[in-house]
Amino acid sequence: MKIICKNCGWSWNRNKGGVNPFKCHKCGYNNKDMYSKKIVGLGATKKKPVKNDRFTRALEYAVKNKFITMSQAFEIIRNVRR
Repeated sequence: MKIICKNCGWSWNRNKGGVNPFKCHKCGYNNKDMYSKKIVGLGATKKKPVKNDRFTRALEYAVKNKFITMSQAFEIIRNVRR
């Protein structure tokens, strides 16, 4: 995935970003908020967040590749939290 800095326009591959893949190495701007909403989206609810990153990534992958719908993913999260 390619990250483009909202502040200066510099771009880099996320997997080459090191420890802080969303922080621009040119100007120092943190782009995490901009990309985390697009990527994650599933863990953001009013209840406690889903803490298992593997679980969240698996759901994101399933939605992205149209194995399940977003509403099905939210239903799974609701059931896991019970």
